[in-house]
Amino acid sequence: MNLIDKLMKADAAKADERLTGIFKSRQLARILGEKGTVDVEIRELSQRRKNDLISSAVESNGEIDVSKSYDANLKVLVAGVVNPDLKDKDLQEHFGCKMAIDLAEKLFKSEVGDIAAEIFKLGTIDADEEEIKN
Repeated sequence: MNLIDKLMKADAAKADERLTGIFKSRQLARILGEKGTVDVEIRELSQRRKNDLISSAVESNGEIDVSKSYDANLKVLVAGVVNPDLKDKDLQEHFGCKMAIDLAEKLFKSEVGDIAAEIFKLGTIDADEEEIKN
């Protein structure tokens, strides 16, 4: 059976599924007065969406502007954090925030880069160079 035949038998809906994961947040645990960590549910973003979100931190010469990377990571959080829902207007109001990006910064502070990195990892398939060559 060739690859096309196998693909024709595959569940086409699987191609649209987005993976989810858990980030263990010490920052949210601190806010909630809990010890250890609190689970934050994250979901995979399409590569196109990731590129759109991080493009604001890329200069015209292709270099990353580190001063803009934190804001780009906040955008990734707003798009990739499922629970808590950072777009929830009541939650935003409770924490004195007008926008989801402000809430992401307030809730996660120094974890922003780590969470964004975990969101980026979802859906990434690790393959060593030898596998790719063959």
